[in-house]
Amino acid sequence: VLTLDAPLADGDYVWTVTASNGTTASNAPSNFTVDTTNLTELVKNGDFEEKNASSLPKQWTAAGVKTSVVVCESGLTHPEYQGLCGFIFFGQTGLNATLTQTLPITGLAINDRLTLRGAAQIGKAVAGAEIKLQVTYTDNTKVTRKLTQGAGSSLWQALEADPITLTKAIKKAVVTLSYKGISGKVTFDNISVISEDVE
Repeated sequence: VLTLDAPLADGDYVWTVTASNGTTASNAPSNFTVDTTNLTELVKNGDFEEKNASSLPKQWTAAGVKTSVVVCESGLTHPEYQGLCGFIFFGQTGLNATLTQTLPITGLAINDRLTLRGAAQIGKAVAGAEIKLQVTYTDNTKVTRKLTQGAGSSLWQALEADPITLTKAIKKAVVTLSYKGISGKVTFDNISVISEDVE
């Protein structure tokens, strides 16, 4: 964990971690841009660092999650992608476990772009794990982006969807995380929806 003395200035950055033996961390490098004028993060607590007494993430609405919880690093145990915590879905029979968050839309305008990003560790998943962004316009038409992953390696996957360019006035935007497996598990972290003002 790197604690900065001051916020980063606007610009393009690369973060990486390399061990003393030259091995690069599986969740690095990460390219990112700081643009406080044109880019805005819409997801709150997308890194799951804040949780309530039931170990569910604050700012998110949980449904059917049963034993699924926020998990944080402890000693040599690192279930997170970056930061300290992630959210782990445990497989279960008969329920569609979801986390949802309704995003703030004040200030969003036609031609703005919304980009969905996230990270998933899917090696022990036995069915598709999904991160979804759905935008509903004021005429009730919808546009959706999904990041869907099936079972795979135990390494973290950094995911990004094609941007949604807003073509009409927006009524609602919701991001949903889900896992439908009857067993296994999947961990999510760094859930993000960036709005880009393209005026």
